[in-house]
Amino acid sequence: MAEIGNEFYVDALFKAALFRLPTEEESSDWTKELDTDLITVPALAVLGFQQPQFQNFLLISKVYQAAFQAPITSQQMLVWGEALRSGTSFEQIANSFLQSERFTDSLSELGNSVELFLQKSYQYLTGEKVPNSLLQEGLTLYYTGQLTSAQLLIELSRFADDRSVTLEILHESLYPQNPPEFDPNAYHENFRLAVSELIQERDQPETDLVDPVGFIEEEGTLYYSGEEGLALVEINLAETKLMVDDETVALSEGDMTNASHVDLAGISIDSLVLEGTDQGNTFIVPDTNSDIYMTSGNDSIFLNGGTGTLHFQGDHSLVDTDSVYDFSIGQEGDLLDFTSFLNKTNTSNATTAIEATSASEVAWQNGDILTVSGFGLNSSDAIADLFGAGKAIANPVSSSKAVLITADIVGDASVWYVVNQVDTGSIAPEEITQVADLVGVNNLSLVGFSDGNFI
Repeated sequence: MAEIGNEFYVDALFKAALFRLPTEEESSDWTKELDTDLITVPALAVLGFQQPQFQNFLLISKVYQAAFQAPITSQQMLVWGEALRSGTSFEQIANSFLQSERFTDSLSELGNSVELFLQKSYQYLTGEKVPNSLLQEGLTLYYTGQLTSAQLLIELSRFADDRSVTLEILHESLYPQNPPEFDPNAYHENFRLAVSELIQERDQPETDLVDPVGFIEEEGTLYYSGEEGLALVEINLAETKLMVDDETVALSEGDMTNASHVDLAGISIDSLVLEGTDQGNTFIVPDTNSDIYMTSGNDSIFLNGGTGTLHFQGDHSLVDTDSVYDFSIGQEGDLLDFTSFLNKTNTSNATTAIEATSASEVAWQNGDILTVSGFGLNSSDAIADLFGAGKAIANPVSSSKAVLITADIVGDASVWYVVNQVDTGSIAPEEITQVADLVGVNNLSLVGFSDGNFI
């Protein structure tokens, strides 16, 4: 099956998030964004669902489910989205559902019993039996005229789970014709990861997978049980993707969606690419060349004897503190990639450690990586105190970003992001974020970093 084009995804995601199709200009612009990897399909989907107007379409979908005990179809999304934009109220839309032949036929099968309808719909929306007190309250409000039938339907719809309904909307938009059976509870509990799984499933159906080569998932950890060495292995836990030599492969055992850790210690792999989730992963890599893309979550990464390249993400507001073990400094050592954060790196201040107690006021510029040797550099307050007149590092002279790597003569090195843009004459603690610990790296005055440790 050929890979689905990005124009299809733009149409599907507009339909899911905005209940309309994109204009020609919107389709062209967003397809170009996807084609050039400026945004991913899952990220575009989440962006769409974060738009304020989506809450209106989510409510329509929930009312539809309450009325018909079925997900809203992709065609109905377009119909009722246009109705809402044309000024039709939620109550009028609910009345349209109630007056439809589909609804009246369904209610007739229940003997036109409002009570039985409420029981059936609540069970569908929640998976649970409606509490009797809640049922009686709804019936009383309806029969005493305090709620119209449309208002009762809207209130009933509010018991539907937003996450499940949103995933069902996405599923229907991705399969506009003959959608397969769908269970939102079969996907990751984290909404972003569930969206990624659903889109990956659409793009790479299971029938396209190459026969298993020996990877298994057991109790949340991904292992390799095969006997043959491998050339290129790419693992993306967020997208539940496993590729060997550029082909997507199936697991021999287990479920890729359950994997949150990877243990490939001792495995013969020429080149490995790893990307995790935002839940906190453990990566144990073999003695090989590894590219590890850091994500949110407090990850633990064991590099062992291979040459590892750690690619740090750019958004400092999303990072957590990762722990990196067996990092090797020096010209032939492991590498740190901060280009997503700094855009362009300058390592002129990285290879000679600055003494934290000095008053040297070392000058620096936007994009610098600096290393500092000193005691107690384990908080944003302590890092901020390194900057200023008579301090180890000079204050910035303009809005700047930098990376600091700090260490004592014992213990671990810490990696910090510095983002200065409010008061460009000083550094405040809230402008500093710790992103990693390089466990066992210390005594930088004696054995320091080299240019070969940075990209």
